[in-house]
Amino acid sequence: MADYELLEGVRIGAEAAKRRRPPQPQRSLPSHLHQLKVQAKHREVELLLQQPGMVRRKQNTTLYDRKKQRICWRMEWKLWGTDITFYDRRADEQVVLLEKLRMHINEREAGPFKSKKVPESFAQVEHLTIFLRKEHPGAGTCPYVVVDSSKTVREVLQGQTVVDYPTFIVCHREDAGQILGTKVEIESTIGQPSVGSDEEKDR
Repeated sequence: MADYELLEGVRIGAEAAKRRRPPQPQRSLPSHLHQLKVQAKHREVELLLQQPGMVRRKQNTTLYDRKKQRICWRMEWKLWGTDITFYDRRADEQVVLLEKLRMHINEREAGPFKSKKVPESFAQVEHLTIFLRKEHPGAGTCPYVVVDSSKTVREVLQGQTVVDYPTFIVCHREDAGQILGTKVEIESTIGQPSVGSDEEKDR
């Protein structure tokens, strides 16, 4: 009887302690997005996700590949001075930025998108400058930063802030000064109606 009362006392005490324990904060993101943010932080990327239902969040196909242990980024490319936009659905973070751009340019020239043919001046990708759009730039500052196109996507995004997925601006070298001097954002998909992309690459 004494042993039973002892065990019962222990059980009651344990249950009381459990009730007093503060509830664990619930994770606000699905597990795959939480893991994506963790992996981005590990790579020194501040990844910000818009609320569900926002256009950019709905379009975002970025994921963390557990098997390869790599982030595969959705990426947006805008050719300065044109209405041409490319998309990568899931680009491996280890791909070299310049090679990814070259692939887009070459495939667009040979592809079915005749109504939006890439100007010949963009064919020599080695002579182009690539900018990354900065998120939340300070007042009076340029909203773009020049990136080293010979580096991988992972290296380029290190130390940067990304809202859902990165946007790159591609221009001729002689136009780089014009971009650096601008104080306004290039038109983006943020806050706009969701539309289908004209070309997406799952590579």
